[in-house]
Amino acid sequence: STITVNGNWNSSAGTFTYGTSTLVFAASGSIAVAGVEGTTNVYNLTVNLGVTLTLTANNVGVTNIATVNGTIAGVNNYFYVGVNNGTIPSNPLTLGGSGSVSGIFGVVFAYLSTGNYNIPGTTYGHIWIRGTGVATLGGNLTVTSYIRMDSGSVGFVAGANTVVAGEFILNAIAPLDYVTSLSAGSWTVSGAWTNASTSASWSFAAPITFNAGVATTLTFAGTNL
Repeated sequence: STITVNGNWNSSAGTFTYGTSTLVFAASGSIAVAGVEGTTNVYNLTVNLGVTLTLTANNVGVTNIATVNGTIAGVNNYFYVGVNNGTIPSNPLTLGGSGSVSGIFGVVFAYLSTGNYNIPGTTYGHIWIRGTGVATLGGNLTVTSYIRMDSGSVGFVAGANTVVAGEFILNAIAPLDYVTSLSAGSWTVSGAWTNASTSASWSFAAPITFNAGVATTLTFAGTNL
């Protein structure tokens, strides 16, 4: 089924049984949901061209596909895509038209999900790469804050230009996470670099430039850059 909203959506005080429905925002408004990290609030979510959807209460989780042709904003909220899905769709976030997620605090991919998936090349606030499988970057990536990996079993394949205005964080709790950076791209990092990966799949063929304007910390695991 399809539910079309021409304004605000608020399910924060109750339970929305989403099934396999698609929630379509046809006019600008806000969405407020109940739940904590990793909660699925919507099965499919569509934001139409010219529409701005603002996340106002709690993080919003889309279990299947989020199609963003307009703008999603919310400076204090995470937007979870492909969340809590046994097998994640290959494109849990689709950006069309003038689709933008740069106004969100952060986008979390594939939390509690399994399978390979694609990450659209665009501008993000924070980006959190999670799940079990391989995440492949689909174009040039700009992150105004940080990239974070701490799933324990996810790879990130980047074959395009990646610009990180803040930190790159691959935590010690996830030593099997890895990055495969192809020679077709390049990396520029303006903040700290924390890499605890000991995975043999870690591979960095692309050039990387560290250009922090102040003293910062670069941490590496063994021979992995």
